[in-house]
Amino acid sequence: MINEDTDEVDDLDVQVIDVPMLASSTIAEVEDRAMALLIDEPEADLQNWLILSSVLSARAKLIRQRIEQLAIKWIETNGPIVAGDLQYTVGYRQAVRCVDRQRTLGLILESSGGDLNALLDHLRADPYKYGSVRGLIGESNYKEVFKSESRPKLHCGSPQIELLATNTRFLTRPRSKPLTEK
Repeated sequence: MINEDTDEVDDLDVQVIDVPMLASSTIAEVEDRAMALLIDEPEADLQNWLILSSVLSARAKLIRQRIEQLAIKWIETNGPIVAGDLQYTVGYRQAVRCVDRQRTLGLILESSGGDLNALLDHLRADPYKYGSVRGLIGESNYKEVFKSESRPKLHCGSPQIELLATNTRFLTRPRSKPLTEK
């Protein structure tokens, strides 16, 4: 939200830090320098670029939030903003949720003649909370009914590896193996 007194965005979970390169370079210059990076860059340089890209993302998020708040005020005063096929209005997002899970289960079973496969067809893709189910059914049963798999992003039809960042302070046990490990 924008603080009316200071015109600043409040309640953000991002920390924006100062990066000297941003004070003396245009976005185009930063982009050109980033595109010129090579595989043999020193680790310290890559660390700095990772930090810089995080800062840029956080600042873009702040800018977007500021623009959205201003657009909301503008629309409330002047009406919808139309940009080609895109129309911006104000309102609340709709979310649908089941308010009576037991009755819904009964209605599905009744309507399908008690067919459990039909019931499963009406559940979300993965309705189970795997963490709590693991504690309930035990590790050996868990390994029989759950599996962890890599899901690479597809780019132009080809799987692309991603940079994975893990804050080791929150690990209780290893969750996944980087591609560099066997």
